[in-house]
Amino acid sequence: MSSNDYQMRGSSMLIIGVLVGILHYYHVKSLYENDRHFSHLSSIEREMCFRSEMGLYYSFYKRIVTSHSFKDGLYKLTHDNLTEYPDTINALHKFNIYPEAMIGGLWRIYHLGVKTFGLNGKQCYMIHRGEGLPPVESCEGFGEPILFYLEVVWMFAGITAFVLYYFGSHLSGSQIGGCLTILSFFINHTESTRVQWTPPLRESFAYPFILLHCALISSILQDSRKTMPRPSFWKGLMSLFSSFVSLLFWQFSQFILTCEIAILIAIYAFGFIKRHCLSQILAWISAGFLLALVGLGGNSLLCFSFLSAILTSAWVLLICDGSVNSLGFAWTSVLKIISIIAFAIVLKLVFPSTGNDSHIVKIFLSKIFPHSDNFHTLMYTCAPEFQRLPWSYGVGLMKSLLLPLVLIALLLVFWNPTFHILAVLREHFRKKLLFPRYQNALQLNDVVKLVEPAIVFNTCLLIAFFVLSMMAMRLKLFLTPQMCVLVSLIASKESVNSIQILREKKSLEYLTLLIIFCAIYLSGIDNIKRQRSIEGEYSNYPLEELLTWVQMKTKSSDVFAGPMPVMASILLSTGRPIVNHPYYEDEAMRNRTLLVYSLFSRKTPSEAFESIKRLGANFAVLEANKCFDHMQPRKGCKMTDLWDIEDPMNTKRPPLCPTLFSNDASPFERVFFNAEYVVLKVGLR
Repeated sequence: MSSNDYQMRGSSMLIIGVLVGILHYYHVKSLYENDRHFSHLSSIEREMCFRSEMGLYYSFYKRIVTSHSFKDGLYKLTHDNLTEYPDTINALHKFNIYPEAMIGGLWRIYHLGVKTFGLNGKQCYMIHRGEGLPPVESCEGFGEPILFYLEVVWMFAGITAFVLYYFGSHLSGSQIGGCLTILSFFINHTESTRVQWTPPLRESFAYPFILLHCALISSILQDSRKTMPRPSFWKGLMSLFSSFVSLLFWQFSQFILTCEIAILIAIYAFGFIKRHCLSQILAWISAGFLLALVGLGGNSLLCFSFLSAILTSAWVLLICDGSVNSLGFAWTSVLKIISIIAFAIVLKLVFPSTGNDSHIVKIFLSKIFPHSDNFHTLMYTCAPEFQRLPWSYGVGLMKSLLLPLVLIALLLVFWNPTFHILAVLREHFRKKLLFPRYQNALQLNDVVKLVEPAIVFNTCLLIAFFVLSMMAMRLKLFLTPQMCVLVSLIASKESVNSIQILREKKSLEYLTLLIIFCAIYLSGIDNIKRQRSIEGEYSNYPLEELLTWVQMKTKSSDVFAGPMPVMASILLSTGRPIVNHPYYEDEAMRNRTLLVYSLFSRKTPSEAFESIKRLGANFAVLEANKCFDHMQPRKGCKMTDLWDIEDPMNTKRPPLCPTLFSNDASPFERVFFNAEYVVLKVGLR
């Protein structure tokens, strides 16, 4: 390909990628608006849309934009005494809220510009809600902080679509492959992302960079096979940047990078890439990891993580193989991988224990050994997003043709190499050799060279995401986009060359790809129509009534305890200090929440009272769906079920919460109640 052709191809890819990004930006923005009628909600109703963790994260942005200055707002985040009363914490380092700090800074710049030029950044009007509800004021425009925040989230969603197109195009070596990827993404949108329903979550900001990192690693692996590879310095630098930002924005990114490194070690051990290629990639990832560690103030969850253990193990491997340029197919490869993984596990065990990530291991163990459940693992696994993948997921992917096309693409790509590998292995076994060695080993390693390391890397990544998704359904948001990326291989030269008639007739190749493109569209267009037909209008008057009461009837210094999602709403909408919140990854917070949730146990009222008082809370909130077992129909997931495991001594006692909710609340004092919520005052006994 000439330099002019290469530039034209790059320009057309950029244009298509930008158009795809803009399309996805408008798609998710309109879905969110259609679902909630968000533009016509009041400020408090908009905030109530951000339940649980979403409200917690957004509250930090709100503190930035409502402070006297950006510096003052940043100080409130780094010296936060509201989120974990009575402790003062550095929320910026603990909760990965750099996106909120950055967006808050951008909004303040925008607001300053609007004031300077005398412009009107927003328009407000009254909305009459009917059904006996009071009218509310609703504002539109970027001058409204929440709309500015969402606009940035939708832009990140646009970047995700752009990177997906780039990823598919480069992996397949064809812009048609990129188009197949992005079409599959839109057709399977519900299974690929949830940004349109949960915008403030960390994945909304970090996932584009995780995806970019995978794409860059794949591109570096592709370059490693070229006889005269182009300098990959800029790709390496972008790899450093993407790993750094993804770790800075989301604590879960470490697990994806851990999977990537484990796969890179495996493909190096089997001779798919050479030592210098692995060392370069590890160097960039290590640099990104160290920068993120500095940015997060030495965050213990990251410092003593699985990622730091696997990185250390990988460098030990490279040091031990210092004189080796590349490895090959042999039993020693398998033993090397096993020993490195074992070393990483041992290293993780001997790291100073923070306890913050111990629940992760317990969650996965509970999936394998259900009887190992405890209160904290059930708090996760009882949530729908932590269930195993349902059959309906696979059926949906079959109907949209995503799953069949991925299997066909992988079959075509690996057909010839697999055929040759099996032939060599058959010859080995015929000669009663346990594994290739000497001259035969060289033959098998030559076959390995037929396979693109980038394709092997992404196939292994698909398998890793599948295993993770089987453990927790929410991780299908990694699995489905990865499948969309691998669909692009249908258009790759490896797939086309494996079919003789397509290899010989270019016109037939294009016709086949056009038929596949149309088949994907026709099989999945109903998915898009169904998604876009969702219409609703958010309303939660019981919660609004609770928040209004807290704002009007309590002092700004009053401290609250209660269900994690409700605490996030109270912190966000009223600014009252809280003792527990939905960030359950922190061990100290898990212990605090256990004390607060004694309100929903079978303990005596006095025991629950003392637990709440010990935490320093003035008020405790009860929520009906946690109080009454009939409102939690799933077997084994009622609050009393969780407490029967945690506190077997009290299994014969009646539940405490129903009594506090509607009968005698002593030693508490019931000061507010409606159909959904009760507020108990923790007074002096």
